[in-house]
Amino acid sequence: MARTLDFSDSMAACQEINGWAEKNTEGMISDIISPEAISQDSKLCITNSVYFESPWAKEPWDVEPEETIFTALDGKQERTRFLTTDADAYYENENATAFGRNYDNGLEFIGILPKEEGAFTLQGLDIPSLLSSNPTYDSVEAKMPQLDFTTSAELTEILKTEGLTTALSDKADYSGISKEALAVGHILQKTNLQLDENGTKAAAVTAITMETCSLP
Repeated sequence: MARTLDFSDSMAACQEINGWAEKNTEGMISDIISPEAISQDSKLCITNSVYFESPWAKEPWDVEPEETIFTALDGKQERTRFLTTDADAYYENENATAFGRNYDNGLEFIGILPKEEGAFTLQGLDIPSLLSSNPTYDSVEAKMPQLDFTTSAELTEILKTEGLTTALSDKADYSGISKEALAVGHILQKTNLQLDENGTKAAAVTAITMETCSLP
């Protein structure tokens, strides 16, 4: 769906874009763009969203009665109540162990625990071999904290380091969508994840601003 926006009024344009994000994520993400991301050269803003919601397939998780201090990978400590449950599946390779808990909609939540402490990457955990493993086990009891967090990122430089260089430079050809020469201004992404004993809600919104640029 396309809408016409007046980017000369950055505040009104932001309200329109953020209102779209809030509506399409059931209120989980209410602001994806700020007036500072819009300039006099802004011509286009492309947005997309993903929304997920499902209860667990089986009974709810058990909730520990008292809060416990949980230390995240960034070292921050938070007080939270831990959840425990009997897992529906178990996975293991030389880098990590994992458990699965089925959703009511047929999908599966995978919780992964690296075997070594400290920083890690998904590539280093070899996720394909982990999820294709078939270890023998009798039963698995899983324990993890309740989750409720939001992340925000500007992806332009990250995508450049991953090899998406031409599309994010003045050499990109966007003549298929505009008669004016355009270049990517910002690539903004925000996510929100909420997991508790009853199920999971998650949402993500990405906004790409396009600006006029000089012809070569």
